[in-house]
Amino acid sequence: MINLLRTKTFAARCTESTTCLRRSTVTAALAGLALMLMLSTAAHACPLCADAIQSEQGADSSGVTRGFFWSILFLMGMPFLLFGGFTTLLVRAVRRQQAEEREEAFQSSAMR
Repeated sequence: MINLLRTKTFAARCTESTTCLRRSTVTAALAGLALMLMLSTAAHACPLCADAIQSEQGADSSGVTRGFFWSILFLMGMPFLLFGGFTTLLVRAVRRQQAEEREEAFQSSAMR
């Protein structure tokens, strides 16, 4: 019940949408960081698995080794793609909101 009251007071205090966007962005970023830190210990893997497979199966496992190579590149690139995508989304949202505010200010000054 107390959490619901805090949420309502937060919504009542948050009248400017720019402030709300900043607060929700910071909250989402902190939640994501906490989730990554909590799950990082569960993501351990053997870094020499590709070498072990190659030595067990000999030269016939070049496809498996190539698959490990591409999976490593994919896993290394994914955080950058996610961060870039979220950053682009946030920048576009802020710019769109600023453009709307400028348009409203222009229309209100033109009507005077």
